[in-house]
Formats: sequence, structure tokens, C-alpha cells
Amino acid sequence: LAEYLDRDQSQAGLPVTLELGEGVTEARLTLGAETQLLRVIQEALANVRKHAGALRAQVQLTIMAETIIPRLRVTIADDGRGFDPDRLPKTAHYGLSTMRERVESVGGTFDVQSEPGQGTTVTGVFPLETAPTPPIEPNGFGSRSALDSAGQVARS
Repeated sequence: LAEYLDRDQSQAGLPVTLELGEGVTEARLTLGAETQLLRVIQEALANVRKHAGALRAQVQLTIMAETIIPRLRVTIADDGRGFDPDRLPKTAHYGLSTMRERVESVGGTFDVQSEPGQGTTVTGVFPLETAPTPPIEPNGFGSRSALDSAGQVARS
């Protein structure tokens, strides 16, 4: 992601900062979510370049540890001209709709906050893989598996 942002910044000339919250580099997204995350970031930054008139943008990734299911939040914000989301013509929603579909296709949520003259913030929340459950010994304690080598429940 950092390499992509560096390359994009040098080609497009829009300064983009990347902020990674605690634990982000160790986090693992669910199957398919990693690709969708990158595509949402790419689309949001393309929108910034095409429509916002922004001087800078920021991509922030944070772990939402307070949720029951661990999630990764990506926020793409700019200091551009902003817009009123309720007053956009239907044809102008294509990029936003595509981003929403991408996030929701992997079980996430999507939000856009913007006001004229106040910039825009796009937020996607993606599910993370849950930590593997430690194996259980037949007596319910320890580190051995409760299944024998044939995959059957071990009996004690």
C-alpha cells in the first residue's frame, strides 16, 4: 500500500499521507477483502484527484478492537471542495456506489461524509480474520487436539 501511494503521489502530484494504527501491520483481512480494500483506496483517491480540488489527502488504517468481530477501518480524507451527498445527480454516484458495493461484498460497511467547502471523508470497515481457536485436549485442557489423527472426536 505504501509503495502504491508513493507511486500514485509521484505520478499525480497530490500529497497523500499514510497513517497505520497499532496492530494494522499484523492484521489479516478475510478472503477477498484485501483486494477490495486496495480498490476502494484507489477509487477514493481517483475521486479526490478528479473532483475535489484538494491540496492533500490522507489514508488512515486502524483496528477496531472494541467490536465483537475484529475489523479494520480505512479512512480516506481530503481537504477539497466537498459536496452535498444528498444533492448529487444519480450519474455522479457511480464511483461511490462501486466503493460501497466492494466493501459490502466482503461483509463490511461504507460511509461518506462531506459538506461543500469542508472536504470529504470516505470510510470503509472490513472484517478481519479471527484468531484461530487453540486446540483442546480430550479432557478440555492443554494444547493437544480433541480430534484424533482420523479427524474423529478423541475419547478418554
